[in-house]
Amino acid sequence: MANGTEIHQWQYLAKKSQKWIFEHQGDGYYTIRSANSNGAYYLGVEGDSNTQNSNIVLRTGTITDGMKWSVSVTTSGAYRLTPKTGDWCLATNTSDQTNGVKLIAGEYVYNNSYRDEWLLHELRDYTLMYIGYNVGDPLMPPIVDTVSTNLEINANMDGYGYTSLTKEELLVHLSSSEIFSCITHGLQTTIATSDGYLYISDINSLGNSAFDHLKFVYFGACETGAGGSSETTLVNTVYNKGADAVLGFTINVYVSETNLWTKIFMIELSEGKTLSTAMNVADTEVRKDSSVKVPFYSTSSSYRYLEGSDQLIPCN
Repeated sequence: MANGTEIHQWQYLAKKSQKWIFEHQGDGYYTIRSANSNGAYYLGVEGDSNTQNSNIVLRTGTITDGMKWSVSVTTSGAYRLTPKTGDWCLATNTSDQTNGVKLIAGEYVYNNSYRDEWLLHELRDYTLMYIGYNVGDPLMPPIVDTVSTNLEINANMDGYGYTSLTKEELLVHLSSSEIFSCITHGLQTTIATSDGYLYISDINSLGNSAFDHLKFVYFGACETGAGGSSETTLVNTVYNKGADAVLGFTINVYVSETNLWTKIFMIELSEGKTLSTAMNVADTEVRKDSSVKVPFYSTSSSYRYLEGSDQLIPCN
């Protein structure tokens, strides 16, 4: 964190130096402050220059026009960021998708290189990733809708609901949500995404503060807690990165049971229940539902593994 530090693109590691806070200045422009700064360091055009290809750097001190940005939506659904100093916009100085490419104030070019268009991913209360048994599982959209509606109405929460999410998208959501809940395939060290798998190694590559915002993570998937505290599991790995509580299962769970259990569990959480109470209610309701026909109840307390307090109230 130093005045004049040049800004470049880098693969997402969920570090604070890759996170930015947009603050409206009341005149239609925003400052973009680094989440890594104890003081106020902003994204800005070096020297308030209105010259094409000027460097984009960290700046501090009095907020000037080169530290103010307009935000407009492009036809692709991304965003164009333009400094108040002129007509140039925030861009990488090449179209290379590699680490270390510099950011500049460049000409906006409407083409498919997209080096001058940006995706803004907001911090939200929750992310639901309900892929189900397979991508396109018709049972998942209704569960997403039901859980999202209850979180919004009962807990006044705002979030994302998906039935398809790539690994890279999932990493972003995990590091920018307070609650993460999923229904997908899993093993002790991985869960399935829509384009492959999220592994423990992907989590370990993130910064130590990656999950500072996460209150609770639920893995509705097989074996993510297998072996409990003595094993290297997805549950333990996410918990060790800063999540307040993480819940998974130690065995292979049954699909119909897990779907219903997850829905009831999340609805109970939306009503302000503790993890313990929500789990107990979900157990009871699954046993009462005649449509759930399984040899044994695989989501029961005997096969759950929780890191963190079961008295946590995620939706408060």
